[in-house]
Amino acid sequence: MDAIIEFVRVNWKIILDCILAVVFYILFYTYINKSRLNIRQYVVGGIFYFLLFIGLLFDLKSLIIMTSASLVLFIVAYVNNFRADIKRTLFATNFKRNTQKSVTKIKQEEKEELLNQLVSALLTMSTDRIGAIITIERNQNLDEFIKKGVLIRSNVTSELLLTIFHPGTALHDGAVVIRGNKIEAASVYFTLTTKAMSGRYGSRHRAAVGVSEISDAITFIVSEETGRISFTQDGEIEPINRDSLHKIISDLLEF
Repeated sequence: MDAIIEFVRVNWKIILDCILAVVFYILFYTYINKSRLNIRQYVVGGIFYFLLFIGLLFDLKSLIIMTSASLVLFIVAYVNNFRADIKRTLFATNFKRNTQKSVTKIKQEEKEELLNQLVSALLTMSTDRIGAIITIERNQNLDEFIKKGVLIRSNVTSELLLTIFHPGTALHDGAVVIRGNKIEAASVYFTLTTKAMSGRYGSRHRAAVGVSEISDAITFIVSEETGRISFTQDGEIEPINRDSLHKIISDLLEF
């Protein structure tokens, strides 16, 4: 026992260096396998700095080398993430500055017909689990995105929406944009949000949140995996209960 104590006393730096190096490896492995930069990874980054401080304080060479190298990677990842936020903010600012107000007005009976057709389509797609993303243009027009899609300019009908989003059709992957009581375009692609979202949300949901962050549009999404209906507004996403779908959409669109 005395020999062990003496060994630890003489070689405590080496032992501590090895233990912390193992701890560091576990943390770094966890970091690498969490590809999205989120709050947990900022905490891990802080731990990296603490381990580097311990390494410098006690002259633990292995730990210093490992933490120094990985912190460079952490900083690069942080800068890349921050750069994406900057690009999105600049795009949103430029989009809002250059976007004219939508002047499309529709009559009350046309509003009611639009509401009925939209509700019918969403309920059918939810039942059949047909993935869809339907964006309602409001005060800010979405020409920046529409011009890159496929122009439709047809009355909104449940049948047409179901045809567009039917799996395998040429237009089913993008969004439909409704202007007034017309389907203005299909196969429209929005910039995806960069905010952290639950893993249950797919690219359609991220696109819907993205367009709601830079405009006043309201977007309805149907999940092809679960059939759940959601909507986005002002950068937030909320689920919609099927039983209250008609009232919620009516309230959202101020009909």
